[in-house]
Amino acid sequence: MSQEQVSVEADETTLLDTFRQFFALERDVLVLSLAMFAFSLGFQMTSRYIPEYIVALGASGFVVGLFGTVSNIVSAVFPYPGGAISDRLGSRYALTLFGLISTLGFGVWSIAPHLGVVTVVGVEIQPWIWIFVGLLLAQGWKSFGLGATFAVVK
Repeated sequence: MSQEQVSVEADETTLLDTFRQFFALERDVLVLSLAMFAFSLGFQMTSRYIPEYIVALGASGFVVGLFGTVSNIVSAVFPYPGGAISDRLGSRYALTLFGLISTLGFGVWSIAPHLGVVTVVGVEIQPWIWIFVGLLLAQGWKSFGLGATFAVVK
């Protein structure tokens, strides 16, 4: 009887179950690992081309340097409010929230050329400004600090 149960259970395993069993990953760890891989890949892929993208949108070399500076400042500052938000909402909800915000930032980067020049109260906002807005949103993933990452895994 027990052999029949074993064979039935073996037939019901999926490819994902096999992958998880091979790496001995719990569901939380697997989801977190895949999310971190995806967002890290996104940041690494875009970070190499964003300066040229900004120039293509009409910005100067000074703005490209400013983008790098703002990116470093945001990377240093965002984990502090991100940690406070994570403590209030809980690590799992914060992970989801920061992931959605970061995805929105990548979306802003992708539609920046289509927004064109926007005039607000007589001030023209150039398309490359949207790259900075996208930066603030895309860096939301980095708000989810290392401590909160370990809290999800626990």
